[in-house]
Amino acid sequence: MKRSYVLAKKYDAFLASDTVIKMIPRVLGPGLNKAGKFPTIVSHTEKLTDKIEEVRGTIKFQMKKVSIISLQTNM
Repeated sequence: MKRSYVLAKKYDAFLASDTVIKMIPRVLGPGLNKAGKFPTIVSHTEKLTDKIEEVRGTIKFQMKKVSIISLQTNM
């Protein structure tokens, strides 16, 4: 369990194949999930460089519980 927290602090994101991702909770425990850094799935048909750029361009944030979320868009 401590290994997963050390990994979560050291790295910003993780990528894993669909076969390996099934073993991660068993090996590392819930630490990566609790840190919000559970690996992103990469299939064998995807280009790894494209997936890395996609993960780099993703911003994750957690909002407090809100009953109504309004969003204004220009159409």
